Amino acid sequence: DRFLYSPRFNVGLKIPGGFGKIIFNGGRYFQSPPEKYLGLTTKNILKSVRLDQLSISFEKLLNESTKLSFSVYNKKYDDAPIVQSADSTADPAFLMDRNITFDQIISEGKATSKGAEILIEKKRAENFYGHFGVSIFNSTFIDYLGVERNRDNNYQYLLNIVGGYRPNNKWEISVRWSLFGGKPYTEIDEVSSLLYKESIYFLEKYNEKRTPAYHNLFIRYEYRKVNKKWNLISYIELWNAYNRKNIETYTW
Repeated sequence: DRFLYSPRFNVGLKIPGGFGKIIFNGGRYFQSPPEKYLGLTTKNILKSVRLDQLSISFEKLLNESTKLSFSVYNKKYDDAPIVQSADSTADPAFLMDRNITFDQIISEGKATSKGAEILIEKKRAENFYGHFGVSIFNSTFIDYLGVERNRDNNYQYLLNIVGGYRPNNKWEISVRWSLFGGKPYTEIDEVSSLLYKESIYFLEKYNEKRTPAYHNLFIRYEYRKVNKKWNLISYIELWNAYNRKNIETYTW
């Protein structure tokens, strides 16, 4: 019995002199809360999560096979599922990031995400291909106490370099190197955890700590045997080639 209106627009303007084009984009989007919360919530009818987004992008062809793009964006989330404020002992997680079972949930969660992205893409030409991408952003939410917190995915910066060399249709070598900022996490109260024999966190400092930066290298060599009736592809792939000991999270 509920109607949702999702207007959107996309306008592209060419810059005179062949200097590329500027694209203005905006819109309103909706997403249903996780089905778990729709089934558990009996007192409050949850709404669809609303996202209002605006972005400005610049695109330019550097040559016939390479394109440069730069974007700045702002996203605002409303009506997200959140633990009811009366339950002050609950985990203040943003429930769209983490499926935690609570039954006292209301659609009053708010979050924002803003940032800039640069992408250079090179299609396969002269035997080389690849892309270079950088994203700098900040993604936060407001918890049930009205405090602004880091979302679980607020790495703040991401960098990816992907490339390959393929001189013919027989063999190819490719690499991928990734760098992420530290992942937000909540510090563990070791004294209380030892006392109660379970993990106890400093919830008043929710997601204020960060793991060390994450980075790794993947290398792949591929050989193709082409026949009239069949093809055979064999490869060797190294994951985390320089054996970086990345930390995902801390547990007690």
